[in-house]
Amino acid sequence: MKYPIAIIDYGIGGLGLYKLIRKKFPKIPLLYFSDSGEVPYGKLSRARLRSRLEKVFEFLIEQGAEKIIVACHAASSVVLSSDKNVAGLRSQTVKAVVNTGPKSVGIIGGGRTIRSGYYRRELNKAGIKTSQRVGQRLSILVERGEVDTLAVDEAISKIMRPLRDCSTILLACTHYPVLSDVILKHASKGTKLIDPVDELYKSVRSELKKFSGRNGGSVFMTTGDVDLMKAAARKAFGVNIANVKRVVI
Repeated sequence: MKYPIAIIDYGIGGLGLYKLIRKKFPKIPLLYFSDSGEVPYGKLSRARLRSRLEKVFEFLIEQGAEKIIVACHAASSVVLSSDKNVAGLRSQTVKAVVNTGPKSVGIIGGGRTIRSGYYRRELNKAGIKTSQRVGQRLSILVERGEVDTLAVDEAISKIMRPLRDCSTILLACTHYPVLSDVILKHASKGTKLIDPVDELYKSVRSELKKFSGRNGGSVFMTTGDVDLMKAAARKAFGVNIANVKRVVI
């Protein structure tokens, strides 16, 4: 089968994009790939992460993927302009913030995302001041299906403490939007959260319309634990996955 879109994430964070697509295009074939059996992308060297993604791209193309969306900030850091029919979300993330128009923004992201300084540099160029915090533990908790536990509350409290006075927070990890309520609990009143997945969806919407006449279901694949993926997807994103195919790449 041909899949107009294949979504890649280290784990279940890309389900935010999956839900947006399914809401507007309930019938087109979609392929979702979780690489949770691999070392977390944020912990891999740039060279090793690039090598890993090249293997995943090749595999997904063999499965029939026509366009690959890398719905992961860490992985998007090694997507190249020469990657045919592959798109990351870095430029959409910057656009989402700039369009909101804040004078300053607090950024929460994984270790690789924050250490790269990419969003800080690009937003500073646009005249937006930034403060950054690593929230690596949050994605690990969401991967376990934890969204409202004491561990989540304690982790967010610690991460948000230096950002309490930020009126705008960029969620620079696709796992974080499911934790929005807890993040806002530890933010100042009136704080606005920016989820760049909306902008990512807009960037592929016109392309999806071309395939609106195709009918097919969703295929889910993972290199990790099938049962854990299904349980976490249901708990964190409200996505009920009937079948997940475990693959080795």
